[in-house]
Amino acid sequence: MARGDCTEISALCPVEATVLGYYPNLGSGIFFAIVFGILTVTSLVLGIWKKTYTYAIGLTIGLLLEMLGYIGRIQLNSNPWNSGAFQLQICAIILAPTFICVSMYLTLKHIAINLNPAISRITPRWYPLIFLPADLSCLIVQAIGGGLAAAGGKTNRKLQESGNRAIIAGVALQVVVLVAFGILSADYYVRVRRYMARPEAQGTDGWKLWHDGHFKKFRYAMSGAFIVILIRCIYR
Repeated sequence: MARGDCTEISALCPVEATVLGYYPNLGSGIFFAIVFGILTVTSLVLGIWKKTYTYAIGLTIGLLLEMLGYIGRIQLNSNPWNSGAFQLQICAIILAPTFICVSMYLTLKHIAINLNPAISRITPRWYPLIFLPADLSCLIVQAIGGGLAAAGGKTNRKLQESGNRAIIAGVALQVVVLVAFGILSADYYVRVRRYMARPEAQGTDGWKLWHDGHFKKFRYAMSGAFIVILIRCIYR
């Protein structure tokens, strides 16, 4: 039997011959599917409640794709030859962080506007104008790669490899964009921290926001999300 005719695990179609080459862990798949499912609903509800629609759209789509990707991995645990589940997990998990990054890029603009736009090296409105098109380019390249890899599946190794190369190129481009974003974010953080120590900053709306407990937690959360996504992209 040709490997392209395999539809389930058997003596002629061992798990080692699948694209993944192993059974995805069921426990982790269920755990992350549930976690991202809860976060998807939470993001959507908070976005509607707080009227942060643009931010919520990117984040919710990213979280939803993560959930769908892990559902695909759950299905692959029972049958690693399931081509539909493979296509779902490779496309969804690859593309999800790109949408999450959209929300991160929008955040820097509003942080700079509310703290002190004057000390930003570039006008705050340019942050999304620079990074959103760059992020879209990453998304397009990765989507093309994911489509090619999924189309190649288990029957066309050459097409699958071409898709994988396109995915790697898209992820590499995303690393470059993320690093540039990180540099600008870190630069603004250093500049605003110095500004908040000056006498003229005391008592201003930006100073009050900077020392707000909720805003501090938000800064830590955004920094953590950035680091995790950057590590993920470098790893891939």
